[in-house]
Amino acid sequence: MARKANTSSADAANPGRLKQIALTYKMTRKADPKVGLVVAGVGIGVLGVLLAIGFLIGHPVYLGILGFVLGLLAAAIVFGRRAERAAFGQMEGQPGAAAAVLQNVGRGWTT
Repeated sequence: MARKANTSSADAANPGRLKQIALTYKMTRKADPKVGLVVAGVGIGVLGVLLAIGFLIGHPVYLGILGFVLGLLAAAIVFGRRAERAAFGQMEGQPGAAAAVLQNVGRGWTT
């Protein structure tokens, strides 16, 4: 019983993975309004290219599945890079911004 109470308070402090992604998207969209279109375009573009190659070589199902997975991966990478750029852009000019950047780099820097 006590364990359940501790985990529910910990869950309230830490949002779920999808909620974190939604919050990150909202923060990124404030700094970069085109982020949704760019991420969707990259994902659909990768899927389209691999699907076209699949039709050319006669295996559209296999390359369609591979294109879907690689499209999600490419979209996640592009979203992560744009979100990181937006976060660092918001820190720019703020007191303590250099310390925050060094802590995020995480290669042995302590502040």
